[in-house]
Amino acid sequence: MWFKINLLSRLPSLTKEDLSCLSNANLSCCVENSNSSEDWLMKNFQSFSDLATIAEFISLNKNFNVLEVLDNLTPEQQAEFNQLQEKEDPDNTTPTTTQTSQTLSQPLPLTPDSQTAEDLTVVLRCVAKSNMNITEETITSLVTDLLGTPQDEIMINLLSRLPSLTKEDLSCLSNANLSCESYQALVKALSEHLAEKENGTKQMVYQYFILPFLSRNSTGGCVENSNSSEDWLMKNFQSFAAFATIAEFIRLNKNFSALEVLDNLTPEQQAEFRQLQEKEDPDNTTPTTTQPSQTLSQPLPLTLILTVSERIPGV
Repeated sequence: MWFKINLLSRLPSLTKEDLSCLSNANLSCCVENSNSSEDWLMKNFQSFSDLATIAEFISLNKNFNVLEVLDNLTPEQQAEFNQLQEKEDPDNTTPTTTQTSQTLSQPLPLTPDSQTAEDLTVVLRCVAKSNMNITEETITSLVTDLLGTPQDEIMINLLSRLPSLTKEDLSCLSNANLSCESYQALVKALSEHLAEKENGTKQMVYQYFILPFLSRNSTGGCVENSNSSEDWLMKNFQSFAAFATIAEFIRLNKNFSALEVLDNLTPEQQAEFRQLQEKEDPDNTTPTTTQPSQTLSQPLPLTLILTVSERIPGV
């Protein structure tokens, strides 16, 4: 109310630049001070809710209950809701907006995964920065269209519809708040999508997206959902692993065992591993990559990990 009476009445019309500035301002808000989906919708959207999509509501509020605000939706939003339900429930066992049900006060049993919707939106917005043909309407349409399919297929489908990625796109993605699952699905899709591309393009993906993303403290190297060094390497690097160094693997995953993934390493990585072993064991009492050993499944010695970490800036 204060904004309306005391501020907006004294200002000229708002420009796109003004609105963009406000969108990045550190203002207080939002989900925490709302006690229901209807309350959240009213406080945060007011009359502007007509311009949003169901996918956007879900991506912004993981507890958003479409059925609770059914009477507040536009015909277009109700139609989108029905389409999303049909994708999640092709046998039509979940009530739609036109069916009477005693479950209207309950959350939708089969809603699109809110994290996936949010991650897809983030990816598309990164790409949109360097491609003016991708508008908010395009983003909304793609997110709605792709939801309801397996995450790997979503990312592959998404990349097939996008132009080539730039350094700016990749840098944006490296700072995006993606879940490790979405990141891994995107890396897998990029590996398949760029299979026939020259190494320069793949190197760019590793340098500007993969390494910075995994190096962020918030991601923790995406180690938690992997059960071995080989599993971690495949999930988080795919074919881009060839552009990394052993030192980087160790920095990103303190339990990384180079010996466990020996067959997956390039000749250059194997040579680096031997050099690191020689520095750790100058008398050559520890088996190298060319010597048979019963210790091939053991992680590198802790002292070697610490030595390598000391050589890497910022660690």
